[in-house]
Parts: sequence; structure tokens; C-alpha cells
Amino acid sequence: MEFEEKLGFEGEVKRVKRDEKFATRKELIPAFSYLVGRNIFNFLKNGFELTEDKPFDGVPEFINLDGSQEENSVKIVDGVKALLQVFLNYGFCKEFQVSLQDDGKLIVTVVGPAMLWSIGALENEGARVVNDYVGYTISYFLFESGVKSKRRYAKTDSSMVYTFDLFV
Repeated sequence: MEFEEKLGFEGEVKRVKRDEKFATRKELIPAFSYLVGRNIFNFLKNGFELTEDKPFDGVPEFINLDGSQEENSVKIVDGVKALLQVFLNYGFCKEFQVSLQDDGKLIVTVVGPAMLWSIGALENEGARVVNDYVGYTISYFLFESGVKSKRRYAKTDSSMVYTFDLFV
């Protein structure tokens, strides 16, 4: 599939080729979310290949879900906490809380995430895709750990509150 896309304020036109399997937003948005989460996680884990950036300390390994449901629940919460600790340690947020409810929903509150203002600005413009880097990265981490999830968020003036429906 090929189409023209306008870029920037001047309206520069660029020819874009897209794989047919991403013909609509229904296919494109989840793929975009996964790829952004993967790239951020890999950057944290390995450093950025185009610069001298070093890997970030404390990036967790993917979760090994080989225990009981209760043990796996603890591993999920601990893994997400470890991942968010990296965001905190490097100044991408001010604080966070992670909890697993009895109904299997993972609740993640991230206070002062670096992308908070820009998410609001994009939402105000009616964007269907926002730069939810924390949410994308957590979703990728869960998926690669064998935990399928559905993410939604609520944005406040100071935080992002995520609800992850987990399918283990």
C-alpha cells in the first residue's frame, strides 16, 4: 500500500509505503504500540546503538511464569515495579505505585511521567495514538513475559493511572 502523507507546517509531501497487513488503524495502532514498547525496552536494556549511551541499570529480565497463580501474581507485580524503578531512577517519572487487584487487574499509577504534558496536547488535538511510552513499555514487558493484557489509562494533572486487564 502506498500513499502520500503531509509533513510539518509547510505541508511537505512524502510518499509512504506500508505493509498491507497494516492497512487500517485497527491493525496499525497495536503494532505501533508493540514496536514502540519493544524499542524503548531494548534501549533501556542495551543502550542506544547510534550513540555512546550505556544500558540502564536495573532493567528486569522477562518474567518466568512457572509457579502457582499466587507466585506468578507476585512475579508480575515485582517485574513491573522493577521496570518502573528504571524510569524513576533515570528521571522519567517522580514516583509510582503498582498493585494487583483480586479481580486480576493490574493498577499502575505513575506520578509525574515525562510524557504527561505531550499526551494531553495530543489528546486535545484528537490524536488516536499518543506517546504513552510508559504504557507501551509495560505492555511489551508483560507480553514478552507471556502475559497478555489490555491497557487503558486515565490522565490527571500530575499522573497517569493505568489499568491492565491481565490474561495469564
